[in-house]
Amino acid sequence: MIVYADDADFVCQSAEIATLIETEAPAVLAKWSLQMNTSKTEHTIVHRSPTAQSNRITRVKDEDWHISRKLGSLLGDAEDVSRRKNLATAALHRMWKVWLRPSKTSEVTRLRLYNCGTWALTDSVLRSLESFHRKQLRKVIGVRYPDTISNDKLYDRTKTQPLRFYLLCSRWSLFGHILRRPAGIPAYRFMTAFFNPSETGKWRGRHRLTLPMVLDADLQTLSADTDFNVPETCTSFAYAHRIVQPGRT
Repeated sequence: MIVYADDADFVCQSAEIATLIETEAPAVLAKWSLQMNTSKTEHTIVHRSPTAQSNRITRVKDEDWHISRKLGSLLGDAEDVSRRKNLATAALHRMWKVWLRPSKTSEVTRLRLYNCGTWALTDSVLRSLESFHRKQLRKVIGVRYPDTISNDKLYDRTKTQPLRFYLLCSRWSLFGHILRRPAGIPAYRFMTAFFNPSETGKWRGRHRLTLPMVLDADLQTLSADTDFNVPETCTSFAYAHRIVQPGRT
């Protein structure tokens, strides 16, 4: 259960605790001259579908928390990517002259990939996102059918990289930032709690792709003799570049 009150989130394991927080929070916040608008408080129950679903569309119907927005991002990675693609398309048409300026390309990319360090995208969603990015780049430089340009030449001409490069740097930068912080902060505690034994039974079907699984896959692409000290070097551009380079083409 997640209780959201304006700019504050409380993660609770039971509805009783969430109700208690919602009841007592206004008086506590008032001590700091903060007013809680209870009419805007949102309750989001994060759960897993009790039945195995064949595809993402049918699964989201049971797991409606995927389309809940927190801090500007939807909780579902695939749903958040789809929403950002729609926003980017609207921005491309609304601010066409701005997009034509080469100096604005990197700025727009940062906006499109906001919070991408928390994403755990499947290979199909990642390829779809990169394909969408290349489609917009072709529009900006004026390459339209029947004219063609290869992906590598497109990236070289626009002085950009595949989006997986930005996602890679972002998630390792976030990971390194958490590791350098004290072990008592919420992000560090939830990160370590991920590996605690589960109190629930096993779910049918294959494992859901998670951020730790994506980070582990990144490490598997490094050579065995790589001197990799995670807390100190996970934000290093050199290491990130060595990981992402094989996926360039």
